[in-house]
Amino acid sequence: MQGSAKQPISEILKATFTRGEHWEASLLTWLDEQDLLLKVAGSVLEGQDVQEIIEIDERDHFFVTGLVFRPPESAFVAKFRANGRDPVQFSIAKPDLLEVRKEKDGSIRWQVIDAKSSSDVKVRRDD
Repeated sequence: MQGSAKQPISEILKATFTRGEHWEASLLTWLDEQDLLLKVAGSVLEGQDVQEIIEIDERDHFFVTGLVFRPPESAFVAKFRANGRDPVQFSIAKPDLLEVRKEKDGSIRWQVIDAKSSSDVKVRRDD
């Protein structure tokens, strides 16, 4: 039995990745031109750091790119247990975008967006 060699990436797969990268770059450029983009760079952040970044921005609706953060483990554990489930360990989050909406009641709603160029990918949203 021979060792498995890495298969070369097909030209179709390369083209698909390239298309996705171009689409995401176009999306970020458009959001930036519309003054809807906040770019964050740096190390892994904690929840409090992300909250401060969001609160400092004066816009009511914007998108954040470049975030790398640790999910709030204790909040997830509590939520899983409240629903009768065993907690799941999450790794560091690196979302393509974070959409932020500051509500009139003072609350902040945000959701992670994975910027896919493929129409074949479906996302389920629970509100």
